[in-house]
Amino acid sequence: MAIGTDIKVDTKDKKILYELEKNARQPISQIAKKVNLSKETVNYRIKQLEKKNVIAGYPTSINSSALGYNLYRLFFKFQNTTPKKEEEIINYLKKIPSIARLCSLEGNWDLTVSMSAKNVFEFKRIYDKFIHKYGKHIEQKYISIATKMYHFVHNILYDIDDRSYNVSQTEENIVKIDEIDERIIKLLKKDCRIPIIDLSKKLSLSANAVKHRIQNLVKKNVITSFKIKLNDRPFGYQHYHILLTLQNIDMEKMEDLINTLISNPNVYFIIEAVGEADLEFEVHVRNSSELYALLKNLRNKFNCIKEHQTILFCRSHF
Repeated sequence: MAIGTDIKVDTKDKKILYELEKNARQPISQIAKKVNLSKETVNYRIKQLEKKNVIAGYPTSINSSALGYNLYRLFFKFQNTTPKKEEEIINYLKKIPSIARLCSLEGNWDLTVSMSAKNVFEFKRIYDKFIHKYGKHIEQKYISIATKMYHFVHNILYDIDDRSYNVSQTEENIVKIDEIDERIIKLLKKDCRIPIIDLSKKLSLSANAVKHRIQNLVKKNVITSFKIKLNDRPFGYQHYHILLTLQNIDMEKMEDLINTLISNPNVYFIIEAVGEADLEFEVHVRNSSELYALLKNLRNKFNCIKEHQTILFCRSHF
């Protein structure tokens, strides 16, 4: 469902969205208390935000590295395609279970894909199958491996000063989970607000057992957050992905650069990666002039930035 810029999101909606993004599994009654509204009002407003596609879903963020998976990130530039062929390619990718993110872009790249795999051999099997099928439509491709990711709330959209964040894809001990945990994760990834009682019925477990397992997955950092999938167009912002290529960089400069991005309210996603780009981040800005000013200030402060690419997000496919 497309979403127009004529849809308005007021202050009360923003407060509700902020609470949902902090923890989308919290009950309506808890959100109502925090935003000083009745449960009925909060429930109605959430339903309206869903109907208008401001809230496009309720995903669960999974730290795949805790389960022994690497996160591979791909960018593709198309050639010799039609809108129908591009739709075919997107639908093909959407059917691959290990793909966690799929977005259409404007700029140097047309499509970005995030995919988890146990190792490079598993990744290559999936990648080769795709390239053998659609390689003639790929003009350029870029692959990187995420080594650390910082996830922020969209605080600039909500007019709230909150720079807290979750970290994933770090080097850590592998967590062993069983088939039931895998089923819980699969269900929560589709809808993190699914009630415990519904999970209990689907899994043939008691509600307390399901609740305990979810708490354990959170405690072990397998689940990093319960979030909302947010459409940002009604807020009047554009969504960009920036690729930074660095030179003469050391640990101290890298830490300073990352901390500068962390403190910037426009930034809501930072990725340390192995690839052509050394650091990536995503921002919300009102226009290209604001983006230009942000990047100019960054380059003036850090002469280690050799070059950058700016990519405009157009549409998230899931």
